[in-house]
Amino acid sequence: MMKKLILILSVLSVGMTVSAADSYLKKNDVILTLGDSISAMKFYQKQMEDVLAAVYPDAGIKVYDFGSGGKSSSSGLGQLQAGLSKKPTMVLCMFGVNDTVWSSAGADKKAASFKANIKKVIEKCQELKIPIFLLRETHISHTAAKSDGWQDGVNKCLLTIFKAQDELAAEMKVPVIDVYGYYKSELAKAGKADVKYEFTPDVVHPTQPGHAAMATEVMRALGTGLPLATGDRGPIHLKTSPMSFEIQSANGTATAKDLVEVTIKIKSPKAEDAELGLAFVGGHLTTKTKLKAGEQSVSFKVPLAKLPKRWDHTPLYFYIKTADGFSGGHALFAYSKMASLPYAPANDKLFPHAGKAKAPVSNVKLSKKGKVVSISFDWNDELIVRGPATTKHKFGMKINGPLDLNKRDAQLCDALEFMLDLRKNEGIGRQTADTESNPKGILRVGVCYDKDGKIFIMSLPEVKATIKNVKDKSYLLTIETADESLDFSFTFSVTDSKKYGSGVQYKHTGNAHVSKEAMNFIRFSTKPGIFYRVGY
Repeated sequence: MMKKLILILSVLSVGMTVSAADSYLKKNDVILTLGDSISAMKFYQKQMEDVLAAVYPDAGIKVYDFGSGGKSSSSGLGQLQAGLSKKPTMVLCMFGVNDTVWSSAGADKKAASFKANIKKVIEKCQELKIPIFLLRETHISHTAAKSDGWQDGVNKCLLTIFKAQDELAAEMKVPVIDVYGYYKSELAKAGKADVKYEFTPDVVHPTQPGHAAMATEVMRALGTGLPLATGDRGPIHLKTSPMSFEIQSANGTATAKDLVEVTIKIKSPKAEDAELGLAFVGGHLTTKTKLKAGEQSVSFKVPLAKLPKRWDHTPLYFYIKTADGFSGGHALFAYSKMASLPYAPANDKLFPHAGKAKAPVSNVKLSKKGKVVSISFDWNDELIVRGPATTKHKFGMKINGPLDLNKRDAQLCDALEFMLDLRKNEGIGRQTADTESNPKGILRVGVCYDKDGKIFIMSLPEVKATIKNVKDKSYLLTIETADESLDFSFTFSVTDSKKYGSGVQYKHTGNAHVSKEAMNFIRFSTKPGIFYRVGY
């Protein structure tokens, strides 16, 4: 029997433009993106391509990135020239953060240099008659909470650069898409849901939730959801006026053999003669309906086999069309495919996100009986780098043991770390800023060899764990949980060191910056399905 997921949309302010003509987009458009490492991550471009494929399934719109890590606006012209091989029909140019040179000093001089560099990019595009859009890049931040003095200084310099970009855009009649503004407004909403919610764990590079905001603002500006232009391109939607919606965060699990039916409840403060469109996960799903006053439900089905990844964050992009207006926005949708117990990942797929060499861990198996989780594994490392009796946290705190269980990245010695996520509250699934600590509900156990060469475990104070050597290099770790429920998640990582203080980390899921983010864990169920979260 197919279960329904009920996702509640309450009120989100989104923009209305003055005209609902055709989209700026055309069939077979080729969008070229230029920029620094934020662009080079290719997250927002992939999200755009997925949503565009959902809204316009036969349009063949492509997005190609030629951004490069560490680059500033001085590389823009070179990136453009390299990207001309793709025969772009429009260009998105986004620089700024690296042009600050990470300080507040000399902002006016930096802005002048930026302006001169971007002018060359615009001139080349105009020479080739390729439409170009300038994007205001995202700012330096961890969360929506108060930033420190260094961040404030860099961001002030960035705003000076933006001012120069706006002046140049006005002079050369080039549109500016305010990615920065929409990104900040979405981060503020996330901060209201959870003060520790973050888009940028390293203060610079956004994770998928941040990129979802970036992708959405670009798509809204291009009129994604309006009919594709067949002659002249439609208007660009830059200036907005408010139209009310609210999106309420929700999370849970849904199981089904092939399809999960998703029902979204939408509240509208008044009747509108409007069409509402939704573009969903991975470009596979889209739906349209008439917007009504009050509450209404919109249902569509998620084909589990077609979800593009085991887990992901993606924009649930929505647009609203009226006779004289257009609006676009998004709700963040996160999902994780569920696995069954006992769990035994294939050895060749243990570490898909890290490490260039083969990790020294294999044959990992997890099961649960009653309240006890059992994890067996083989650890065969030719060079064992042992841990000292004490170590230090990177902020100088002394730790009575060889492992720092607050670290998000690799340990200083050879180590295995196992984490069980038992969280059941409304915050599960959020991308929290607790990357240097352990959110309540995470059971974390570290395994290493002590200075005498004996197997040694460290765990958080509330964790009851034991380990034994079953035979040769085979071990069995047991962790006691609070109840017999299968409603939990699991992940682990391995640090393989060549010498103390320098090691490579292998992760079973996720990536180095969001190790305790719930979607990165393997979540278990007796039936196939997804664990999901909508909104912040």
